[in-house]
Amino acid sequence: MAKLTATTAKITIPKSQLGQVYWWGIASLWDGPAPCRNGCVDFLPNRFPDVLHDLKPPTVNMGTTPIRVWETSTTHDFNFPFTARDTHSGVKSWRVERRTYESTNWSVASSGTGGGPKNPTITGVPGHSFYRVVAVDRQGNVKISPKRRVFVPREDNDLLPQGSYSGTPMEISDVNAFFGQYTTLGIGESLSYSYAQTAGQCRPFELIGPGNGDWTVAVEVNGAPYTTIDGTAFAGDRQVLFSYRMCDSTGFVFRVTEANVEFAVDGIVSKATG
Repeated sequence: MAKLTATTAKITIPKSQLGQVYWWGIASLWDGPAPCRNGCVDFLPNRFPDVLHDLKPPTVNMGTTPIRVWETSTTHDFNFPFTARDTHSGVKSWRVERRTYESTNWSVASSGTGGGPKNPTITGVPGHSFYRVVAVDRQGNVKISPKRRVFVPREDNDLLPQGSYSGTPMEISDVNAFFGQYTTLGIGESLSYSYAQTAGQCRPFELIGPGNGDWTVAVEVNGAPYTTIDGTAFAGDRQVLFSYRMCDSTGFVFRVTEANVEFAVDGIVSKATG
């Protein structure tokens, strides 16, 4: 304790003795001339409760497994569930932030107020992005959650300049397809896709399409035969027909070699631009 002037005093209490959350109040007793001959008492604050000093940030709980949007949605929209809580001063606001794989900057994808379970619907960006939750309590403490990956396909009819079809591909309407349609290829027709990226930055490439097909597709990677994919091995809508982990620039060619039912492309997971 230090007396700064004749009418002021300073009391210093180490934080180690207070903890992250505490309530405080002040009481003073003054003995002097009337009307304080028997002592005058003053309190701050004047009414209960005392003043809360909260140094503890909120908590954020959420899943960390990647979200593959096409598994539950036929658009770029997806739900991002999480829970934000603060036992003491309460959650003032929250926001879901997004950073695309190619960027170093975070932007706000959704925001709101108050704590508890949240499940905002977010319109994703095609490609590979990271999402996180930033929660702020009523005394300004900030909690930033771990990152969660989200993969959003590009539509099959919007692949330029990276992707191009040979021949005359057909667009077929289907309510169960990504954005309500997919593109079909016949025997001898192909889809070529070139994926440019910085060396060493690994990420997935995935070809999405409906299963239950009677077709065979030869796959080339960087000009060399790589594998074949057989439609009879898949079932259901919006299936991952081909997956590849890329750590360098890569070129793919998907050429239909056999088909009693046309091969269908419903989307590609890559980055949004070249």
